[in-house]
Amino acid sequence: MTPAPHRISLVRGWTYSPGRWERIFHAPTLPAIVTQVRLVITPSPAADWQIQLNGQELTWSQGDSRLDCDIKDRLQPSNRLVIHSHDSTDCNPPIHGSLPFEAYLEIFDEA
Repeated sequence: MTPAPHRISLVRGWTYSPGRWERIFHAPTLPAIVTQVRLVITPSPAADWQIQLNGQELTWSQGDSRLDCDIKDRLQPSNRLVIHSHDSTDCNPPIHGSLPFEAYLEIFDEA
């Protein structure tokens, strides 16, 4: 049985401009036994959304209603996550502090 991953929420700290969400986060301190650090976004964004980490577009695995990507080898001490939509109405500003998506890291280890 695979143990549950450690989850780090990226719910706070986003900035918004029309059609664009951006968040800067520090890389988690990882022990040597970590096998994957997955960035997960749920629900799955619209097909035309571009999601970049540190200026590089991410390649996603799509499963059910979420997108996830192993970013372990892309992490830097400070990271910029950008979610951009060509149709700015798809990426609306927060209503009372809520986001139209949830983003978090899942950290898997060998244990």
